[in-house]
Amino acid sequence: MSDLKQKIPFMFALLLTAVFILSFLTSGFLGILSVIKSMFYLLMFCVIVGLVVYSVWELFLKKHRVDINYVNFQNLVASSRVSKPPMLNELHLLGDRDHQSSPLGEIIGYCRIKNIASGEDEDVFTIQKARYPFSMFSDPIVIRTKPHDHTSLIGDVYLRGISIIKIGTFYYLNTYMADVDSVDKSQVAEAVRLVANDNLAHIKTLIDLASGLDSEHKKMTESKNLMVLPMQGQQQNN
Repeated sequence: MSDLKQKIPFMFALLLTAVFILSFLTSGFLGILSVIKSMFYLLMFCVIVGLVVYSVWELFLKKHRVDINYVNFQNLVASSRVSKPPMLNELHLLGDRDHQSSPLGEIIGYCRIKNIASGEDEDVFTIQKARYPFSMFSDPIVIRTKPHDHTSLIGDVYLRGISIIKIGTFYYLNTYMADVDSVDKSQVAEAVRLVANDNLAHIKTLIDLASGLDSEHKKMTESKNLMVLPMQGQQQNN
């Protein structure tokens, strides 16, 4: 996979060079200018169409999930993107004697966390199976493993397993499907933590409103008082 990625730019450059040579032989420099102009218009057209499709997808078609598990998923994706070492390429399943190695996708994020339930270290890989621009229309995949379940974090990384299983919003190696302590209890504990943090944020908002510290509420109250005072003055004059 990595060899193919390195060959694609050279193949594109050879194709572009051949087009320029053919245009020069048929129409001279005007032919080359015509090709450049056509490429520019094609690029602008693709950019405009891509922006329109992306906007329609984000505004009308994409399902925006707001559940706690998905919030936890987004937090791990963000953390792994920030922490990803630059030398990571592709993620693969190593397989075994009876199962071939298989590619999973491009590694776009990596981080190490603590499993809340077991207290052990856990490695988080965020991968993208689809390539750009199709990756804009699909969520990445988050795979949670233990440090000894993969090869060294250089280049292509191999998970020591034959398949991955989705439990909740995350993927795990098939060997952890029945590991309730490391998987189920951990996800429940993480959800409880997120709910507690969310409740604390709402409590702060309620306290601010009750004590008059919230700026918007304070402005609204002051504007109502300014409207009430002139009306009271008119009633007294009458």
